[in-house]
Amino acid sequence: MGVKKKLKKMLGLGSADEKSSLSRKNSTRGTMKQTKRKQKQTAETNENGLKLGFMILNSDYSKSNSHSNLKGVPTDGVLMEEMLTSYHEVVIVTDTSDIEKQVKELCEKHKNSHIECLHFHYSGHGVDNATIQVDSKKKATVTPSGDCLVGCNGSLYSVHDLKQELLKCNPGRLVLTLDSCRNTNSRGSSTETVRLRYKKAISNQDQQRIAVIYGTSDLHTASDTNTFTHELHRVYTEENGEIPILEIVRKVNQSWADRNIEQMC
Repeated sequence: MGVKKKLKKMLGLGSADEKSSLSRKNSTRGTMKQTKRKQKQTAETNENGLKLGFMILNSDYSKSNSHSNLKGVPTDGVLMEEMLTSYHEVVIVTDTSDIEKQVKELCEKHKNSHIECLHFHYSGHGVDNATIQVDSKKKATVTPSGDCLVGCNGSLYSVHDLKQELLKCNPGRLVLTLDSCRNTNSRGSSTETVRLRYKKAISNQDQQRIAVIYGTSDLHTASDTNTFTHELHRVYTEENGEIPILEIVRKVNQSWADRNIEQMC
């Protein structure tokens, strides 16, 4: 993609005059809701494919012994939903312990859909996991390592596995915005060596369809008051809904710096 690709084209974000009213329909789960346009999909939509938004918003970590609640996450959801107004369908899941299950269910539902763009957004706790559980007999582990999203009960879901699963929907473009910490949670030390959980490689062809924008820099924490999503929305508004895709990180970081906020993505 060229440098001048616009954020709204990459993410499917519409300008103010393109936005239409949305209706909210509760699903059978109390923690999930779907937002859809009132009007039926147009012929253009059928030709170009579905613009699908999927948000996981984890703020209640009362089931976890090591994670605090995040008061800023609900607002993140409101702001991101506003930025995805031009999408045909937005699925929102709140306070889930099993992130992997929610992702698999969405992918199973849309495995035969023609998806032009799939935008996955996550606000919640995250970690660059360096602590693994060891099977002393097999000298192996099934614990996710590296960048992980944290379920409300403290369970981890690898970002690498997340990308692999979302690719099963075969979207034309896959965008991930991850507003979470990326610091390590190393507790204790061990000299024992193990074989880490197997990771399947993502092909070069699939890599070209993926854009991942992290809410903080590698191995750093993320603010719950001055979140990446808040700042992205601020820049989005100032730029009238259009940001060159390669300028997102620089502009968000500059916006933080202009307000003397020590946060970088």
